[in-house]
Amino acid sequence: MIEIKNLTCRLNGNVVLDDISFKINKGESVAIIGPNGSGKTTLLRVLNGLLDIRNGEYVFDGQRIDDKFLKDAKRRKIFHKRIGFVFQNSDNQLFCKTVFDEVAFSLLQFDIKYEEVEKRVFDCLKLLDIEHLKERVPYTLSGGEKKKVAIASTLALNPEVLILDEPLNEIDPKSKRKIRELLKTLNDYGKTIICATHDFEYFKGVFKRAIVISSGHKIIYDGDFESLIDNKEFLEQNDII
Repeated sequence: MIEIKNLTCRLNGNVVLDDISFKINKGESVAIIGPNGSGKTTLLRVLNGLLDIRNGEYVFDGQRIDDKFLKDAKRRKIFHKRIGFVFQNSDNQLFCKTVFDEVAFSLLQFDIKYEEVEKRVFDCLKLLDIEHLKERVPYTLSGGEKKKVAIASTLALNPEVLILDEPLNEIDPKSKRKIRELLKTLNDYGKTIICATHDFEYFKGVFKRAIVISSGHKIIYDGDFESLIDNKEFLEQNDII
């Protein structure tokens, strides 16, 4: 479903991803792991079509995702319906007057009846246990509440692929368990889950595969998730723990 070929990214003249290649099949659950500054967030932004690729290639479900594709508003809109992204900083994602409006916003960009919009909004709020926040103003919420609203708003379009950047930041232990079970359930139902995370223990049983990006911005491991997190020596040597 996803293929990255020989991708190199530079920001402000500095290499942040160095000639990386991998494939992700439909229905996989993949953790993206690496020390701070390794390029994890940049990679997730590429996968969501938020960064132009100058060196390398990104193919999604047989379609090359490049500058020409992303300039086509109709095709870009359909692409972003199929692949959802939860930002690391929720303040970059939330902008509506109420939580209800936030979750409904993406749905209202498509030809969906309002009755269906309402149903999907309340279903997503219930999934994250935040029905009581529906009339609150997003910027007044706690960091953990904002994160749950961001996840709910991303799930509203029922994307085939869900990409998350450190989704457990600022989340209390009970909510971490809730999100863990939600991601596992979504994957069990066939959703492709790609997640940058440092919270390895919480995600045991969720991710089957891990891709590790080094401080040198290269892929140094692509294999079984639980084998990786049990290899403390490797994690310490590469500044991951």
